[in-house]
Amino acid sequence: MKKLIYLAIPIAFFAFTATASAQLVTNGDFEAPIVDDPADWEIYVGPVEGWNVEWMLGSGDGNPAKLELHRGVSGWLSHDGSAQHAELDTDWQGPGGPSGEAASVKISQEVSTCQGGVYEVSYAWSPRPGHADNQIEVYWGGVLLDTHSGSGVGNPNTVWKVETKSGLNPTGSATLLEFREVGTPDSLGMFLDSVSVVQTNECPPPPPPQGCDCGDVKVKNKNFSFVSNRVSSRADTGDNYAGGADGGNGGNSGAINNNDGSDVESSSTGKGGNGGAAGVGSGGTVITGSAYSRAKTINVVNTNFTRVRTRAPQQPI
Repeated sequence: MKKLIYLAIPIAFFAFTATASAQLVTNGDFEAPIVDDPADWEIYVGPVEGWNVEWMLGSGDGNPAKLELHRGVSGWLSHDGSAQHAELDTDWQGPGGPSGEAASVKISQEVSTCQGGVYEVSYAWSPRPGHADNQIEVYWGGVLLDTHSGSGVGNPNTVWKVETKSGLNPTGSATLLEFREVGTPDSLGMFLDSVSVVQTNECPPPPPPQGCDCGDVKVKNKNFSFVSNRVSSRADTGDNYAGGADGGNGGNSGAINNNDGSDVESSSTGKGGNGGAAGVGSGGTVITGSAYSRAKTINVVNTNFTRVRTRAPQQPI
């Protein structure tokens, strides 16, 4: 008999995001698209290489919002050796057009996040050289992280300041990062560069779905018995034969002669003939055969399957 016991206990699956410190922002240094206008700046209709662009309230010309990128305007440097940066009080028409128009924008990007993840946001800002009113607000998941303002009057070049915000929680599988120009909308405003979001831990395993019986235990019992009985016999009656002995016949009486030649009718002194030879019979032969019969029995016994379910306790999401 064979018994098989099978246990299967599903284990909660583990899902992790990319390695902690992997960059989650697309085009955070504003290196794309490449500015190729001789004025060293240009405007681009949003979305722009990962960034959504919208006019701030009170700005815009009725056309889609535009993001302004600089590449060495007046020799002004981008942050940390990069070639380009963004200005968040942009322009309606671009190089060669009028100046001073209300063109403040907000730019945003959704980054991939997970429940239980912890994130760090960093960026660099600089007042526009020679311009007094430069202000931005920074939002994470719709919540204000910080406000920055500064005057660029008297600055011959950019003056970059790096901000880092740590220990940030997500709002779901994606979290919105947003920068808003909140100074006077006059096509001159704050510069932004080196935007980064990284995860500083690994995502914990997600909780089981509501009502999931994720703790199944399966027990399988299988008993198997095979019995075979076999009996063989055979009978075959052969011929029987017996030969009896044959008796011999007695000889005839001999004749008697007198010396004088006369006949004698009978004489008791005659010599009898030899008896006949007795026949010898051979005994009969008996042949017996074999007997054969066959019987087979097969028994299959007790095949059982038992499944026991346990339900994992619900966990808060």
